[in-house]
Amino acid sequence: MAVCVAIVGVGLMGASFGLAAKARGIADHILGFDQSASHLQTAIRLGAVDSEADLATIRQSARLTVIAVPVDSIAAIANQLDGAEGIVTD
Repeated sequence: MAVCVAIVGVGLMGASFGLAAKARGIADHILGFDQSASHLQTAIRLGAVDSEADLATIRQSARLTVIAVPVDSIAAIANQLDGAEGIVTD
């Protein structure tokens, strides 16, 4: 079974997690979401994530979702991921 990991917020912390996950082989595919198109494109270019996804896709597809956004945004993102198929953590 392919393991899909998602990162919500692909700035410094999120992209670092993505690179570490790839280096350790814990995911077959890493989805990324960020409100900044620039951050997302940089994360894809650097190989921290494989592709872009919206929160609905992440909620249905990821076995693990890491929320790496500013503290004051975590609750809003977590609410949007309510009912996720996999584990959601920050």
